[in-house]
Amino acid sequence: MTNLILVRHGESEGNKMRIIQGKMNIFSLTQEGRRQVKESTLSNIKLLKEINGVYSSSMMRAIETAKIVIKTAGIEQEVQSMEILDEMDPGVLSGKTHDYAKENMPKEYAIWTQYKDLDGIERAETGDELQARAIAFLEYMLHSCEQGNYVVVTHAGFLRCLYNTILNKDRTTPVDISNACFHKVDAFKYFSPLVIKEGEKCSVSYISTCNGEYVIKHINRLLTETELLLCKVQNRVSKKNSHITEVLFAQNMCLAENTYGLKISRYIDGEHDFQKYDYHKSIEIYKQENKLVINAQSEAAFFDGVQFTVEIEGEIAQEDVEIIWMTIGGNTEYVEGNDRIIAEIKISDNDELICDTKINFAKKAIDAIEDVLERNGM
Repeated sequence: MTNLILVRHGESEGNKMRIIQGKMNIFSLTQEGRRQVKESTLSNIKLLKEINGVYSSSMMRAIETAKIVIKTAGIEQEVQSMEILDEMDPGVLSGKTHDYAKENMPKEYAIWTQYKDLDGIERAETGDELQARAIAFLEYMLHSCEQGNYVVVTHAGFLRCLYNTILNKDRTTPVDISNACFHKVDAFKYFSPLVIKEGEKCSVSYISTCNGEYVIKHINRLLTETELLLCKVQNRVSKKNSHITEVLFAQNMCLAENTYGLKISRYIDGEHDFQKYDYHKSIEIYKQENKLVINAQSEAAFFDGVQFTVEIEGEIAQEDVEIIWMTIGGNTEYVEGNDRIIAEIKISDNDELICDTKINFAKKAIDAIEDVLERNGM
């Protein structure tokens, strides 16, 4: 059995000033917050026997809380910080005081105070994205940690989502999320992903929650920077095109000796093809009277297909057509993690080169990445 002792951080300086902190990482605990954590730890000391590991979000208010728990309970473990345990992103509300938000941003503040998903707040983390992070953490625990007892120090919104996801309840079901609260839960009593595809390079699993179904892709290597950027762009495109699957979570998991890439998407019934993760590309060439028709197709979300024709005079044999696959840098050799996304098509007619065309299967994605970088001033 794997038990998680979920802990919310003690009162922070941001809490005291009534600031909506979200992912802001500039606040430490107040003196009252430190007292809360020490007192709550002593009250829950029976839960803190034989602890196998202590995890915390990457934020100072959570790390400080974890260190107080360790010291007070005499736990012989170091804190391991993980960004996936960070608080949910409140978007445009981040850094605003409650009074300011209530007066100047009433629509957004009303959503915030419902303690539900933040989908209606500009630039906020959606409920699906938040739950995908919770699933990512549980997936890590499932594959990377031995059975035992683990302390997990996090934040109100993420704690509520994680706790309810574990128990297969609606992720917004009310939970005690007061400062320095403790919750003990069996991590895998209900959380049990179904392996759909397992191979040397990756495995694909399916998980059903109260709020929907997800697909987990565990990749046995680190994701490249290009792949991570493509996932961000795909999210933007998916919000305007329902036929494109949104990648809710994409991150490299690097703790101790265990490193791998992880992607989580929503499962689309009747449309989700697990093989599409390979983003298969193809070039088809066929003859039509006195011309050749070249048809380029891909299962990737960023390629709409290309078709063009080439006029010919004589007979075209197979050896007159050459297709060279290469990376953006021009490398024709396959390298894992650096996909060959450009096809150079060369066609000769009576020993004369009549076509030398390159098709970039990722041009749309690259344009979108450039747009993202430009919008962010990078």
